[in-house]
Amino acid sequence: MVVPPHHNWFRLLFVWKGSIIEKIYPRLIILFLFCCAVVYLRGEIFQVKIALNPTPFTLIGVAVAIFLG
Repeated sequence: MVVPPHHNWFRLLFVWKGSIIEKIYPRLIILFLFCCAVVYLRGEIFQVKIALNPTPFTLIGVAVAIFLG
């Protein structure tokens, strides 16, 4: 019987080879830069300030809990 070696969960977070991260890493960087640009443009150039309170996050959390539950 083949028994795989036991790995620490924290070490598995940083496994690069064989992970999907290496394929989606460039897309993540592009998306991150795009989101930073949107936040900058919204706040500095368009002077749009939207107050965030916990209500939308609670509603989305409840919807996800119902959908997954």
